[in-house]
Amino acid sequence: MEQMELADEKGIVFETIHSSKNGTPINVEVSSQGTFLGNKRVLLSIVRDITDRKKKDAENIYLSYHDALTGLYNRRFYEEEIKRLDTDRNLPISIIIGDVNGLKIINDAFGHVKGDELLQKAAAAIQSACRADDIIARWGGRNC
Repeated sequence: MEQMELADEKGIVFETIHSSKNGTPINVEVSSQGTFLGNKRVLLSIVRDITDRKKKDAENIYLSYHDALTGLYNRRFYEEEIKRLDTDRNLPISIIIGDVNGLKIINDAFGHVKGDELLQKAAAAIQSACRADDIIARWGGRNC
């Protein structure tokens, strides 16, 4: 009844998760507005499937914090995470910086595809040597 009164005033829009017949979760947006049908007060609701939009939103968030080539965290994530971790209780913090020597030579001699493969292999090697909760980020890139 409280939602109906709120919907009567200005309408409400909210997101929730419903289950399909087979139990698959479906992200939905519900828009409700109180109105009258004849002299009877009713709540008119429209339910839209927004599962695809939610997947795209999650993908955009992922891409905004990860390097597209290596899948490592990117510079933006690194800078935000360093600010978040910069508290007395987290000190000391260790930072290791590395470089792939000769990458320009590989790119010039064999092409950027081979250079990209080298970066991907280096990223995989670093990830396999680190703990799951360590932060590994790629700082550079062609435009840096």
